[in-house]
Amino acid sequence: MASGWSELPKDLLWSIATCLVTYTDQVRFTCVCTSWRSVLPTIEVRSHAWLLLPHEVLSKKFRGSSHSWLVSIEDSPRISLFNPFTRVQIALPPRYKFPDVRKYCAKKLDTEYALEPYDGQKNTYLEAASHVHNSFLDKLVLSSSPTSSKAPNCMVAAIYGSHCNLAYCKVGDKRWTCIAKGRMGYDDAIFHDQKLYAVTFTSYVEVQRHTKSTGDSKTYLYRTTFFNLYMYEPSRRSWCKVENIGENVLFLGLNTSISIASSDLHGYKGNHIYFTDNFLDFHEFGVKGGYDIGVYDLDSRRVQSLPCHDIEKRWLWPTPIWYIHNPEDFIEQDKDATTKLN
Repeated sequence: MASGWSELPKDLLWSIATCLVTYTDQVRFTCVCTSWRSVLPTIEVRSHAWLLLPHEVLSKKFRGSSHSWLVSIEDSPRISLFNPFTRVQIALPPRYKFPDVRKYCAKKLDTEYALEPYDGQKNTYLEAASHVHNSFLDKLVLSSSPTSSKAPNCMVAAIYGSHCNLAYCKVGDKRWTCIAKGRMGYDDAIFHDQKLYAVTFTSYVEVQRHTKSTGDSKTYLYRTTFFNLYMYEPSRRSWCKVENIGENVLFLGLNTSISIASSDLHGYKGNHIYFTDNFLDFHEFGVKGGYDIGVYDLDSRRVQSLPCHDIEKRWLWPTPIWYIHNPEDFIEQDKDATTKLN
């Protein structure tokens, strides 16, 4: 009697797996059975970077992309983590659970939110839900995959509010906790080595341990023309100017800022910065944007258009976002589901 697929020798399976070029083939390979799945993590798997354009996600807006997950927001108080491959959604505390929101009442049309004033006074001021849902959140970043067994306590940090304050929650928490309130306002944040690094608008770095027609809308064109690149050196607590990043690729935007070796990616050039529009200030006033997308060549010091996007022909809304997919994250996230199928 012929042996089943699950009984093929591991060295033969390994030889087959090393010939798989596309991510789709890798996924199909892991879905055959447990023994086939166990082989794939032993070979080199490459990350994939995709630019999510509005027509692909018409019903959603995103304010973050980390560890193969997207941070999704809606025209409601809800905030959630979304995995576009497994379709799993994980709820985060809603907008009205942020420290600066003193009260929320869905029945009070155009005055649903009572917010803490900027000057620290006791009196609150009222804002319409449409305004808060569109402009309250700037960016959210994750410390790890929320379904990872290697890092079970996933933390989420958020830059929020008109003063760009910083708050965090752990997946499963009921509310957001304030980390720091905008002495200078926060421009970006990232988790690294169990710490949260936050950059202020004055370039000061703070380190926190885990704790078709435009219709009636206005349109302003603005473009990035160059980048000044700096690397933060924790030992010196200072910034060092960088002229090139070698064979690495840097992805910037509303996603978690990330550098990946070009050898680990398909179709991306080393010593290049791939960027999307992260300028959300105009959105507060109903101005559409999303045009500032491109590739910056650190050798020639020139900005080029992305092959998939021609800035002269269309405006984009919501703002596109980079989605960096790590096959190893997918393998771990879907491990339990595959075990059940077998």
